[in-house]
Amino acid sequence: MLLYKFISTQRATTILESSAIRFTQLAALNDPFESFPPIGGFVTKDLAFQIFDSIISEDNLLNALIEQTYRITYDNLPPEQKQLHDFQSYRSYVKAMLDAELAYNGTSLSRVIRTSLESKSDTFLPTMRHNIITSIINKICVLSLSTAISTSSMWTYYADSHKGMAIGFDPADPFFSKALKVQYQNERAHVDLFPLPDGEQDKLELAKQILAIKNTSCAQEEEYRLVNATAMLQDTHTNDPDGFPVFLATFPNQSVREIIFGFNTPDKSKKYISELATNKFPQASLKETILDTQALQIRFNAL
Repeated sequence: MLLYKFISTQRATTILESSAIRFTQLAALNDPFESFPPIGGFVTKDLAFQIFDSIISEDNLLNALIEQTYRITYDNLPPEQKQLHDFQSYRSYVKAMLDAELAYNGTSLSRVIRTSLESKSDTFLPTMRHNIITSIINKICVLSLSTAISTSSMWTYYADSHKGMAIGFDPADPFFSKALKVQYQNERAHVDLFPLPDGEQDKLELAKQILAIKNTSCAQEEEYRLVNATAMLQDTHTNDPDGFPVFLATFPNQSVREIIFGFNTPDKSKKYISELATNKFPQASLKETILDTQALQIRFNAL
């Protein structure tokens, strides 16, 4: 069994010439929704307010937060206002105004803060969860491969309507040996965000949990995925037509075991790739897809 990359002739030529292949950002995949799983192990609304109540019950902690707020707001005043007030006079003025407002309304600062958080919690926590996942997946890229070499729709969708080709890589090669076999199911992957991922390796492992699952409607693709962090890839400092940065990884020449041309691959491209393979990938067998006159299936002919 080989791991195949279905590709257009133009992109296949670039890949084989450079021995470098693109890892694609999750947002640029065909299904942008597959990267957002249900999240467990995260702060619930009740737990969030338990934590908040425990913090504000400590006068020293609350006073420290208030003092920091005074300092931050003063530091961000326009220069002309700072000329009129030093920090201490500004602090005294704001504190007096705040105390008067709280006394007038018969409440406390902690109560005001809590009420504000309660009004926003239904959107704040889901937004926080979404932002954490987004911050992770924006730093992760995927190389999609397949074992479905005889599936006609793969050639139609991913190999330029049979005008492209498929490059077969050795799954035992260290570069490809960590490819994840995708599991097909109707439920999204469920991941825990507690503790929060710390460092690139933790984020990479979390991303693997998310990316090992796809919908059952895609089962015919027989997909395998290599997952890598952008920090571990070569940044070409160029963007694709959709505006996504292009990240590459160099694969060993000996990992290329087959090159299969589509039924409609132009003869000129076949000739060029065949000559390139003879010189650069002598271990790779060359094949072409042919029409089976008896059955609706793809057959292969050695070149």
